[in-house]
Amino acid sequence: STLSSSSASSDVYKRQALGHIRFSVVTIAHRENAITSLITEPPPNVQKLLNISLDEEYAFTSVCPRKRRRKEFWEKMSRLYAAPLEEKLRFFEDVMQGMAVASERVQSYRDIVDAEELWEIVCAQYRRYCGDVPFLDYVWIFRRTQLPFFQLAQMDLPRAKIYHVFASRYGAWAGLMAKIRHRAHLIFDVREDYFLDESNMFDLSGAGHAEGAAYSVTPQFLDIYMKTYNSTLKTIQFLAGFYADTIIAKSRDDHHPVLREELGYKFLMIPSGAEQMPPPAETVSRNGKLTVGLIGDLTSESDAKSFIRASRMVADELRQVRFSLFGVGRFDPTAVNDCVALRNQLG
Repeated sequence: STLSSSSASSDVYKRQALGHIRFSVVTIAHRENAITSLITEPPPNVQKLLNISLDEEYAFTSVCPRKRRRKEFWEKMSRLYAAPLEEKLRFFEDVMQGMAVASERVQSYRDIVDAEELWEIVCAQYRRYCGDVPFLDYVWIFRRTQLPFFQLAQMDLPRAKIYHVFASRYGAWAGLMAKIRHRAHLIFDVREDYFLDESNMFDLSGAGHAEGAAYSVTPQFLDIYMKTYNSTLKTIQFLAGFYADTIIAKSRDDHHPVLREELGYKFLMIPSGAEQMPPPAETVSRNGKLTVGLIGDLTSESDAKSFIRASRMVADELRQVRFSLFGVGRFDPTAVNDCVALRNQLG
């Protein structure tokens, strides 16, 4: 059996021809409401669908048979955070085992977030990198960019012979868990990965604070958040590159922490079709029409209905264009019904 781990795991649905291979699909989301329902039935060779939510309101409790090793655990955790990127491999597996493997577990998630040693690490990171933002802001940044991995480390993943993970931070972490726990073949797919920059930073206004409370996010806060996020992603990619058996990439990029020269024997280059020139419009779709689509939240706050109205205006002028609306992320049944009604009204 195999496992595909990421929010992009719907790719496995395309593999119905592989009837002799069994799949499990794991989706990992930051919030419970980010995972709603299937838009289609999975093929019969998908044996298991597992949704993992990393909502901080839910603290995982675990049996910890090796509590006596906690001093050693925190020493290695501190060294892991303080070590340069190339030296983190010395401490990573012991730390992961201390959180993840039932027979070796030293810490539960609740133990970790309540531990004084964790606060010592947070303070050390703050003094080292982030002295120009308020400490409370950095606590929120750390909670947002680091703690979900401590939660995920204690999840039970389906046992498989092959794990195919996409290079989101959570997907890569799931692959590291699977490799260390089950020692199976790990395929690490970095074609969809990205780092944050000014062009793709999302709106953090009010995030992490009481609902409805006014909160102004400063440029320094955004800068520290972006750097912490990217540093975390770079570390996870570096570790995943070491543990992976196969690395799928769309091109060679020597600056990418995974695509290092010494790992060249692991590379499998598959160009991304998204970066190729599309065929002429008359051959794009089955009906000879050019398709224009919107992918996004289907909520009352989104612009889905504006897209439908604009589609009607374009269709009046250009008959060879068709339109598709695809909902991902947040889902509001009332908003969906409104969209359907407006689509029917406008034809």
